[in-house]
Amino acid sequence: MPTKSSNVVDSNKNAERVRDFARGYPLLAVKLEGKVAIVTGGASGLGESTVRLFAKQGAKVLIADVQDDLGLSLSNELVSEHGHDIVYIHCDVTQDSQVKNVVDTAIDKYGRLDIMFNNAGIPGSLDFTILDTDYENFKRVFDVNVFGSMLGAKHAARVMIPAKRGVILFTSSSASVVAGESPHSYTVSKHAIVGLMKNLCVELGQHGIRVNCISPGSVSTPLLTNAMGVGKAAVDEILCAASVLKEVVPTAEDVAEAALYLGGDSAKFVTGINLVVDGGYSTTNPTYSNVLKKTFGALTKDTYFGSDASGPVWEDPVYGIHFSAGQVQALVRPGRSGLVGLFNWRRWWWRRKCVGGGGGGRGGGNAAAAESGGDGGDGGGGDGGGGRRASTMEVLSEVLHEVFTRTSTVKHRLEGKVAIVTGGASGFGESTVRLFAKQGAKVLIADVQDDLGLSLSNELVSEHGHDVTYIHCDVTQDSHVKNVVDTAIDKYGRLDIMFNNAGIPGSLDFTILDTEYENFKRVFDVNVFGSLLGAKHAARVMIPAKRGVILFTSSSASVVAGESPHSYTVSKHAVVGLMKNLCVELGQYGIRVNCISPGSVSTPLLTNAMGVGKAAVDEIVCAASVLKGVVPAAEDVAEAALYLGSDSAKFVTGINLVVDGGYSTTNPTYTNVLKKTFGALTKDTC
Repeated sequence: MPTKSSNVVDSNKNAERVRDFARGYPLLAVKLEGKVAIVTGGASGLGESTVRLFAKQGAKVLIADVQDDLGLSLSNELVSEHGHDIVYIHCDVTQDSQVKNVVDTAIDKYGRLDIMFNNAGIPGSLDFTILDTDYENFKRVFDVNVFGSMLGAKHAARVMIPAKRGVILFTSSSASVVAGESPHSYTVSKHAIVGLMKNLCVELGQHGIRVNCISPGSVSTPLLTNAMGVGKAAVDEILCAASVLKEVVPTAEDVAEAALYLGGDSAKFVTGINLVVDGGYSTTNPTYSNVLKKTFGALTKDTYFGSDASGPVWEDPVYGIHFSAGQVQALVRPGRSGLVGLFNWRRWWWRRKCVGGGGGGRGGGNAAAAESGGDGGDGGGGDGGGGRRASTMEVLSEVLHEVFTRTSTVKHRLEGKVAIVTGGASGFGESTVRLFAKQGAKVLIADVQDDLGLSLSNELVSEHGHDVTYIHCDVTQDSHVKNVVDTAIDKYGRLDIMFNNAGIPGSLDFTILDTEYENFKRVFDVNVFGSLLGAKHAARVMIPAKRGVILFTSSSASVVAGESPHSYTVSKHAVVGLMKNLCVELGQYGIRVNCISPGSVSTPLLTNAMGVGKAAVDEIVCAASVLKGVVPAAEDVAEAALYLGSDSAKFVTGINLVVDGGYSTTNPTYTNVLKKTFGALTKDTC
């Protein structure tokens, strides 16, 4: 007859089998499982939030900081209360020996280093004019922000290059993309960090190492509240009043989510980018509009243009301004994770069911009540008292229920959302449709490729049970685009994500003399005006809801010139311009607008344009890539769309997320000419 202890042993064995099953189930894997990360400046602010999220997502984390009390407190909390593997090490990033020690500790303790997040930084004195700038302060800011980052990258590269893998991240600032709002020392240091990132991206990509920046806007961290001399609530109020994107309060967690994305395998082909997390603030400068409003009052169509487009409209005696309506028209434009910590939860659940009894039911209740046989909260009471011990099948059933229901809510990042993907029948669009559906979204495929679109939707519905609809849509036709958006509203009552992905390459006319006018117009009809129509009709239904995400597929041609036809390149620049203008306008309604700019990927669009097969295109792309060891895929673009379309990017708007393996960061022509002329480049030949 089985004893009480043997029953517990059997149950433990079954529980271990369930854990093994969960580890092998792809949707349940935590994003940084098995990875080792160092976060400098990790004891507070953006660093602390990143440490917490990295640990929650399975990473072993070393906190490197000079704030010993805060660092030790954080590491002790995460170890004792949550069971995470965290180490605190005192580290002044301006000291080479101390940075070396942190990296060596990671290798000695864990045998690897996967992520180096150079986050430590100081604002310096608030010297906003060049005459007030203190030389010693300037140097001190550079010591920490720039040279400290360089040391972190240097020692990380030392151990990552032999491993041919790794991610190096830097915290820059929105001051790297918008000027005049931070002291000279801070602003210049953050520009320098972006330059360091881009140069390292090219060098280290050859070893499979990705290098990126995160540039936060103002967030009410201790660093900012101390610098401003006011409390968190006051800082938040100021930031929200100034933000382009309304209905969202920026937090340190937004930066941590960006670091998680860039540090994880979801961004395996993202390198050399400066991911700006500032709610779109850096996309605009409202000064001109504010001056006009101050001078002429509320801006309306009449005050812009008047009833007579040719006559004088305003003459202001104070400013001495005299405009005709025509001049103004030319100058002014209207303006908690389920399986993260699964095993901690599992230990608590086991204690509740098998040791303490009570508190049963899937709703739970707190552990203390459960162990004492008290009220189980929403989950209802258990057997009470000492309680009977759960059977093996009860344990298995309960854990499986949690695996497939409780955790799926977290892992299905688009659960309950409705998305439209134009050009969704093939290429980037198809990969995005598949990923969005897998992540819980209801998806409408809008395309002109009826056979492919219907085949894809039928497959996803019949074989996988997803909610996917195909609708014929020529994005150059206003009525077609309107119909797709109206169908989403009629069928689901909402639209959360509009991914304007449809596009054509046009004829391969690489010289201005060969450029065909009609082809040029056709490319713009699809790539630009089609995107405009998609955004217009999406905004029509998103504005009343005060929520939504509008995405565009641009191209790495928007950031690197000379490698695509004029028509295609110019159209993709236009798409980025459209995104930035819409970011400002629609941010007032809580709507986020972003671009994704892929590099060359062997989609049907590219293979057809080049007239060769997928394998041949992949070989060419990999040979030219800055980041070695990775074959770019349409799924990389889909992952970027998932990130930008999900709540993980809730304070990311107005960015052009380049997914090109760092290709756009460099031009190797000069180096290649030198090599051809002088042979292999060494210190002596230089």
